[in-house]
Amino acid sequence: MARIPTRPTVVEVLSNNVGKVVTLRDIMLRLPAEAQESSVRNAVRKLMDLGMNITVLSAGNSWRLESLDTSGFTQRANPDAGKALVFEFVGVQEDGTRVVRDTDGKLYDLVPK
Repeated sequence: MARIPTRPTVVEVLSNNVGKVVTLRDIMLRLPAEAQESSVRNAVRKLMDLGMNITVLSAGNSWRLESLDTSGFTQRANPDAGKALVFEFVGVQEDGTRVVRDTDGKLYDLVPK
């Protein structure tokens, strides 16, 4: 069975209903029939952990997004997200280990499998 991404739908439903009660059923109706209720609950829990201002009205069954304030998200965002890792090939050691250098000049051994 393929994994069904639920978090985008949870965010969409909550964001479209700021200040209103959103039930598990409301979200499940927007997902494919094979989606699991536990996935929705986990998605809500993760969004709360990330700082989304969600009030639990009935544990695992209904929630309310209090505001679309995203200030909590920006404080936790990874400033290096989306940056590519760039390595420069330096050479090969006698044992076949390759040596590369990152943009800060730090050397790494790459051991072939």
